[in-house]
Amino acid sequence: MTGTNYISVVTNAEVAAALNIPNVRTVATGDLIEEKGVALEVTGPDHAIIHRELPQTVNTGFVIDGSIWHPGDALDVAHQGVRVLLTPIGGPWMKASEAIDFVRAVKPAVVIPIHQSGLAKVHQDLHVGLLRNLAPTGTSVLILEEGLPTEISLGVDK
Repeated sequence: MTGTNYISVVTNAEVAAALNIPNVRTVATGDLIEEKGVALEVTGPDHAIIHRELPQTVNTGFVIDGSIWHPGDALDVAHQGVRVLLTPIGGPWMKASEAIDFVRAVKPAVVIPIHQSGLAKVHQDLHVGLLRNLAPTGTSVLILEEGLPTEISLGVDK
């Protein structure tokens, strides 16, 4: 990686060991840290099970400034109070109903589907449609366009 002296990587010990780059900050579930002025709460600890015969792996998610949650590849802990939830909608370890139930438990103002690239376009549309129809009242679904920056206005100042 070039330019790594300008960025910080924050991840779990397993990934940090594999990266072998400078500026890696190792964290674990429950850690509360600040990185370059951004408050991070680390969530996890386990990746959702793909199959019982495969080894369990580590999952690391982040709540960013108390408002945005990227849960990684696990939907088993509902972090209440986040305004924006990035939720997986496709992966070898999940069903669409699990994503919907997860969004219902968290009740964010905005949900952004992630991990959908492995799905055929027809299935991406199906999963997003189900999420839109079954999300809690008051939750909007925002589809990001790959490679384009997106500003999210929540109508409140932190």
